[in-house]
Amino acid sequence: MTVERLKDFDGKNESLPLLLAIDRRVYDVSTKRDVYGPGGGYETFSGRDSTRNFALYSTESKDDGSCIDDLEEKDFQMLAEWRKWFDDHYPLVAVITEKLCEDDDSPEHTARRGFAIPANAAAKQQKAFHAPRPRQLPSMDL
Repeated sequence: MTVERLKDFDGKNESLPLLLAIDRRVYDVSTKRDVYGPGGGYETFSGRDSTRNFALYSTESKDDGSCIDDLEEKDFQMLAEWRKWFDDHYPLVAVITEKLCEDDDSPEHTARRGFAIPANAAAKQQKAFHAPRPRQLPSMDL
């Protein structure tokens, strides 16, 4: 999935799933439209890559985007915690396959992020998401 395509899933069209991305991972947050949909407290995250927002623990639109090379170690730790939380609570439905930062696939960039999915690996993973699989039901313990 591309960041441009992700914009279609911002919740304004209720017939489409509500998606957000964090660290290349695209999650279906449709079960929480009241939170992530239009008018919700976290609507700013939907239909976009919100990696930087989560790393900085910010809802400010100035913090949108995925380039996080300028952040501190504590911000990377915060991002890792959010990614784990989303992994545990929402279905992973796609990955962002395009290059998001100028040096996205450099060894330094990947090592700094540690847990990040580089663009070349994301393209391979995208194919796996399109393989037939049983429908994943949302957890009832949210």
